[in-house]
Amino acid sequence: MMKEVLRIQTHKWFNNLVKATVGFYLFAKYDLHAENKRILKDTPKPYVLLPTHSSLFDPFFHNFYVPHPMYIVTSDSLFRNKFTSFWIRQFGCIPKSQSIPDIETIRNIHKVINRGDILCMYPEGMQTWDGASLPVIPGTARLLKMLKVPVIRVFSHGAFSTSPRWSANRRQGRVTLSFKEILTKEQITSLKISEIQSILDTEFNYNEWEWLKNSRRRFNNFFGAQRIYRLLYCCPQCGKLNSIRGAGNIIYCIHCSLAVRYTNKGRLVPVFFSSTKKAPADLHEWNCTQKLLLEEKCKRKITAITQTTGNKSLILRNNAVLSTGYRMDPMKKQGRGSLQLYSNILLFAHEDDAKAILKFELANITGISFMKRYIEFYYEKVLYRFHMLSKYSSTLEWNDAIVIIRSLV
Repeated sequence: MMKEVLRIQTHKWFNNLVKATVGFYLFAKYDLHAENKRILKDTPKPYVLLPTHSSLFDPFFHNFYVPHPMYIVTSDSLFRNKFTSFWIRQFGCIPKSQSIPDIETIRNIHKVINRGDILCMYPEGMQTWDGASLPVIPGTARLLKMLKVPVIRVFSHGAFSTSPRWSANRRQGRVTLSFKEILTKEQITSLKISEIQSILDTEFNYNEWEWLKNSRRRFNNFFGAQRIYRLLYCCPQCGKLNSIRGAGNIIYCIHCSLAVRYTNKGRLVPVFFSSTKKAPADLHEWNCTQKLLLEEKCKRKITAITQTTGNKSLILRNNAVLSTGYRMDPMKKQGRGSLQLYSNILLFAHEDDAKAILKFELANITGISFMKRYIEFYYEKVLYRFHMLSKYSSTLEWNDAIVIIRSLV
């Protein structure tokens, strides 16, 4: 059974069928264009494609222009659903656990390269939330050094603006893919790992809003701010958590007078009827600001503990449904309860049994990942997933808080 799950193989006829159906549909719907696409044919196989991850449709965008079938390294969470698992296996996708070293994944990557095929990896490890690229995962440079094949970087201009991760609405606009060979086979062979990492850090520095400043593109949508609370969890003016709401294209705080308009150029402009003193220029700037405010709150909580009796201090709380599993195994529902983040520990109290409390030491949590409504991680070789029940909860807030506390303690 395990050999069947990890079988990494696809067929050219199936790849061409996907391009002729899903590919052409997305090509027309997103007005898809490509710059320097000739490099995909001129570069001999095998090679590695390293795109930024801006949209859910990125794999289909990239696959449309790649002349040969490509094998994508993807999250093993997609393999837990039987329907989804069937189709992504036809693509020859390689399962990978989030932020956890995986020998089996490395072996499958080597199989693809040794066969002379094309490998696609998203070096950031997850889709961006605010339109700016994320840091390249440590170890990517070492892997490229082992593979010794050319590396092509892909920017997806407009992909985030058309379909942000936090939104359920699509914005009208063009998506343009930009291909660039950043490392040749000779460079990979001669350069040190630290030098390859430096090149990756330089090349993967993309900001959608900086690109829009110098572009004539516009992305129109009458409901552009709906569900913005999934991304923006803290008000930069009053500092209140979980106070941000969206209506139409207006982003506002329910605790103070802050109100801004999310424009079709991705800018945040104070509205005339509010008394907004100063607002972030774009979503990336807001996200950076709210992380600093959350860090200040965590520091105050931790300082208060050290100065008093040493008792735990509650930082976040939310009702959630708990499920457990492991890697590609289907998740099993364990019940609902209260998820509580303290300054030194994460607790889950079952709703049906108040004494049944799960405790997670923050230092021992690994492989944290999060989607729109749930956050999951590994603890003592068990995968725990918490599906947030509150409509206005932000899994990004929980992830940021855990990362911040672990860095402070």
